[in-house]
Amino acid sequence: MSTWPTNAPGRKPEPTPARNLPTRFADFWWIEIPAKLRRYSILLWAAWSDGAYLTAWPRLALILVCAVFLFGFVEGATHWSYRTIVGSNGFAGNVLAPSATADGWGGPTRLVFAENLVLLMVAVIAGSLSANFGLTLVLGYALGDLLHGPAATGPGWRHTSLFDAWVYRHVPLLVTYVLFCVLVAMTTIMARELVKTAHPRLRQSRAFIIGLTAVVQALLVFGWSYMAPMVFRTVWLWSGGEPRIQVGFYSDVILRWVVPLVIVAVVLRAVLENSVENKPPVVERTQAIARQVTDVQPWTPAWLSAIVRAAVITLLIAGFLHSPGDRDAGILANFVEAEIIFACLAAVLLIWMYVMPRMKFWSGWTGRVNQYPPVLRLAVASAAAYLVAFLINVIPGAYSVKPGEFGPEVTGIVLGFVLTLALLPDGWLAEDQQQATWGSRSMMTLPNSAAAQVASVLAIVFLASKRAFADCDDRSCCFLGHPWTAAGSVGGSIPALGGIGSAGKRHRKRPVAKPCAQQQEDYDKARGQLDVDKQLMNKALADENTAQTAFQAADNQAKALWATIKSDLGWSLPGFITPGASQDPADFSQSQLAQIGALNDPNIPAFLNAVQAAKQAMAAYNQADQRYKAAEQQYQQDEQNLLDALKALQHCLATHGLPLASPLGAPPQPPSLASPLGAPPPPKSG
Repeated sequence: MSTWPTNAPGRKPEPTPARNLPTRFADFWWIEIPAKLRRYSILLWAAWSDGAYLTAWPRLALILVCAVFLFGFVEGATHWSYRTIVGSNGFAGNVLAPSATADGWGGPTRLVFAENLVLLMVAVIAGSLSANFGLTLVLGYALGDLLHGPAATGPGWRHTSLFDAWVYRHVPLLVTYVLFCVLVAMTTIMARELVKTAHPRLRQSRAFIIGLTAVVQALLVFGWSYMAPMVFRTVWLWSGGEPRIQVGFYSDVILRWVVPLVIVAVVLRAVLENSVENKPPVVERTQAIARQVTDVQPWTPAWLSAIVRAAVITLLIAGFLHSPGDRDAGILANFVEAEIIFACLAAVLLIWMYVMPRMKFWSGWTGRVNQYPPVLRLAVASAAAYLVAFLINVIPGAYSVKPGEFGPEVTGIVLGFVLTLALLPDGWLAEDQQQATWGSRSMMTLPNSAAAQVASVLAIVFLASKRAFADCDDRSCCFLGHPWTAAGSVGGSIPALGGIGSAGKRHRKRPVAKPCAQQQEDYDKARGQLDVDKQLMNKALADENTAQTAFQAADNQAKALWATIKSDLGWSLPGFITPGASQDPADFSQSQLAQIGALNDPNIPAFLNAVQAAKQAMAAYNQADQRYKAAEQQYQQDEQNLLDALKALQHCLATHGLPLASPLGAPPQPPSLASPLGAPPPPKSG
């Protein structure tokens, strides 16, 4: 896929050197595979193509990819960990156990990746350096984990049909692999994309962008730590065991050991990217990946994407839903709540993709919310979900003692997910933000009265229907009895769940990209700006002509009246008729006009008015002339931009053998006057 510059025309081309294995691997791994993945998932494409800067060192990139995959495979196959995050026989006594292989602790279970502290630390470093590394590690771990096999059957295993047993044992494990991808790939992509779509003024400082990316990714990982225990608890629950890790304890471990590594890895990545961002191989591959946005269109229909997203989200929140307790019932009967949630999520996503864009009010709403950066809108949705879950949990009698259900948390998650779709109508990926427009307001306005009324109605509904949101005493074991911990598991889930649901929104199908389309667009924009400059110059010229006409009329009237006054009062005007004195009324000073006004002549009032009108016209002309000069200076700058865009377009057209674009005509020229109004002829002496 190399497109290095060719030799000059007329010279015999030199043979292209053979590309070695590391270079071919870099093109295959970071360009060809993402192009195929984009046909099925934009989110997977964004994650796999991340980290192209590493191709500046092809051999090192090849070695790292192999090393990351092998490390994940070995960890999955052996489940070895120097420190394992476990609890002893349930929730009591949460500790970091040394050198533990915890298969069998707390009933029929197995060690999941999220309990392996060493694996988590290596994974977040690799994923922060490149989301591609994160996915590679997950693939290796999943393959090794499947070869590791399920734990031996014991008294707690569910004895059901072969298919049901497979579902209870393996589906939760498959969901943990998705959870692993969220940690090592999605948090990296979301942090970079959310910062990339921040306000342009915030992107002017490279140091600020690096710090903001580190903070956003660290917060996403911290939120993930509140969500994760409620996801991988199904590995034990569905098999008949008991969860053994509390949310608060797990979050403390991640905050202490993992989050700092995320910040360090983000800064290290920024340093590496800055050192190679201008190297030709990196620039070439980055541009090749960027072209896939227009060249490669998804094959999967939007409705299928909505169903898949709803299914993934439902599986991720299965730990919050009713656990399968009836061993004699079938799969469908044991997961009725999950089936209802899935149907609702799928319906919401289909409406978001197909129905809402056709609504007239939706375009106006989209324009208003797009005035604020996506990272802020996602934070608002997470905070709202947290607040809903917290308020319901602190209301006396709002939860029941029925085990295995988390009504307030599910309510907060669903509402937070819907709010995320509403606040991110174009999704959160940078390519989906092309239609976003930043407002000129320097501060956010407070919600209008209509929004406040809607919020009040929702609050009343929540309070009035509190008995519908039954919660169990599981919050005392999962959440240490703290409503803020329960709410934290909800708020921490929204970025991941909302990110999966709103990633890569399907807009209308883009037209097939034409050769030099980007260069043509840049040229058209530059030409349009030049047309604007021409209009400003023409407007200034028109104002100059109008002011000049007004001046000439007033000046001629003043000269005629001045001649009459001198003929009538010449004996009393020695200071105005002496040789060398200015004879142009427009040049008279205010003191001279005051002297003339004190004389007794019927033409003096009209004369003074004419002189005043001439001076005002002169001032108007000068202002118009200044506007013209400013527009002319801007025109010269934009003309240079146009010439640069024209050269780029002509070069691209010549490369593709297409007709060349013609240059623009000359700009409007200013009037060639020695002085703005010229010196009027001196009046005849009386």
